[in-house]
Amino acid sequence: MFQAETVYVKHIHSTLKCVDFAKECTVEITSRGIRFGVDESQSLQAHVFIDRGLFQKYNYEDDEENSNYLFKTRLAPLLQCLSIYTDGKDKQIANPWDQQPSTNTMHKRGVVCKIHFEGIGYPFEWEVEEMAGYSTICELSTLEYEENIDVSRLATTLNTKVIMRSGWLYDALLELDNNLSESLMIETSSQKSTFLLRCVGGMSTTEMEYPNEKNVLESFETNSEYTYTYRFALIRQAIKALQAGTKVSLRIDENGTLNIQLMLVGQDGLCTFVDFRIAPLDLMIEDEEDDEGVLAENGYTEDNDQENYNTEEEDD
Repeated sequence: MFQAETVYVKHIHSTLKCVDFAKECTVEITSRGIRFGVDESQSLQAHVFIDRGLFQKYNYEDDEENSNYLFKTRLAPLLQCLSIYTDGKDKQIANPWDQQPSTNTMHKRGVVCKIHFEGIGYPFEWEVEEMAGYSTICELSTLEYEENIDVSRLATTLNTKVIMRSGWLYDALLELDNNLSESLMIETSSQKSTFLLRCVGGMSTTEMEYPNEKNVLESFETNSEYTYTYRFALIRQAIKALQAGTKVSLRIDENGTLNIQLMLVGQDGLCTFVDFRIAPLDLMIEDEEDDEGVLAENGYTEDNDQENYNTEEEDD
C-alpha cells in the first residue's frame, strides 16, 4: 500500500506537464519517490522523478513479491484535475499557505494533495483538497507493466557534456524551428571550443553558436570534433520542459544518444528533474534496416505482399 500527501501541487503539476506528449505513461513507486516515464516510437524516452522530499507524508509498504509498484496509466486526466487548482494561480506563491507547513497545520494551509494506491489492479487515486473545503478526486485506471523503466541507456563513454541556462536553449530551438527543417545537427569542437546547433531548411540554413565562455556555457567538455543529427520532431518534445526549467545539462554518448536533463526549481527551492533520451538519426535508420532484415529472413518482402493481394483478388 502507498499513501502520500503534499502541498506542492503547483510544482508537481508543472513538472508532469513536461512529459505530457504520450497517450500512456509508466509509473514506478518506490521508497525513494515516484517516477513517471513516457516514450515515443522507441526513439525518445522521457522521465520525471518526484522525490519523496516533496511530500509531507510518504508511507510506502512494498509487498512480498515486489520491491516497487510498476504500472501503466494515463497522464492527461491527472493533469486536468491538478490544473483546476494551479492554472492562473501564480500569485499563490506569495501566500503563507504555500510555504513549508508543519504536519499538524497542513490541512489549514491551502491546497493539499493526497495520493493513494493499494496495488496492481486498483486505481491510482489523487485527491486534491482546497482550504475552503472543496475537493476533487481523480481515479486513474492501472494496467500491469512487467518491465522496469529503463533510464540507463547512455553508454559509459560520453563524448560531449554541456551545461547552460535552459532559457537560452529554449530560445535557440524556437528560432531553429522556424527553419522548418526535419532534423537538428549538433556540432562540437575541442579545437575551436564551441558548441553549435544547425538546421538546414529548403530555403536557408540557421545556426546558433555558443563559445566556451563562463557567461555563456556553465560547463563545456568534448574530446574531439563531433557532428550528431536528430529528428527535430523528437527534440521538439523537450521544448515545453526547457521553458519551465532553470538549467539544462546536455550529454551525448559514444553512440550519439542525446540526454537532455532539466532542473525545475519550485517553491522553497525544492527541485525536480526531467530527463529526455533521444536516439540519433543514423541509429534510428540502422534499427529500421535491421527490422527489414528480420522480415526478409522470414521470407517477407513487399513483392510477396503484393502477390498475396493479387491472389485474393483472383479468388474473388
